[in-house]
Amino acid sequence: MKENIMSVDRMRQLLDLGCRFPDQQHSLPGEARFERHVKLFSGIDLSSRASIGSFSYSWSHISPVIKSIGRYCSIAHSISFGEFEHPIDRFTTSAITFDYGMFEEAAFGTNYRTQGFSEDSRFFKQIEIGHDVWIGSGAYVRAGVKLGTGCIIGGRSIVTKDVPPYAVVVGNPGRIIKYRFDEKTIERLLKSEWWKYKFTDFVDIDFRKIEQFLELIESGNLKVFDEIFF
Repeated sequence: MKENIMSVDRMRQLLDLGCRFPDQQHSLPGEARFERHVKLFSGIDLSSRASIGSFSYSWSHISPVIKSIGRYCSIAHSISFGEFEHPIDRFTTSAITFDYGMFEEAAFGTNYRTQGFSEDSRFFKQIEIGHDVWIGSGAYVRAGVKLGTGCIIGGRSIVTKDVPPYAVVVGNPGRIIKYRFDEKTIERLLKSEWWKYKFTDFVDIDFRKIEQFLELIESGNLKVFDEIFF
């Protein structure tokens, strides 16, 4: 992927908006988009085009395979995000059937590229992370997986399939051991879209009392926190 460096003025604007990139003080990807108060403690790839929502942080490097991260996400350290996958329905899984550039010098002067060669984008699938997702340290998330809002991925878990909202996944292979709340509460949480609001609006709420929290969101008295990406 081509690197597109962010302008200095835009970087300064993000810092003014509460974003922090301690490992990347001099350059950021120009095509990535950030909301306010994003904190990436281990940096982000310069070819990334990810969109990352407010109040999310990551101790793991954000690779180009990540398409989006919602708001209020907590990403621990040492997480592996699966990247490009190889075809298994061809005579070889080698890059010679899909990545011309890998051994381009060896093919110089031949018509190799025109003989059944294909650069197949279906092998590069991106990861989508919903809102309020917590990924524990040392986990592996396969390329193309979608992590539903509110889900938890246990440390060192191996996730190869989509995870539904508010599911708790652990183990190798990753399996759902429970859901954080009952079905009705999950439905209300998703419908409320509580992540659209700023956490400081919840100051008088006991966070353990889900019913009280939902009543506040459903009252319609809160102002939506701006959803502008910079």
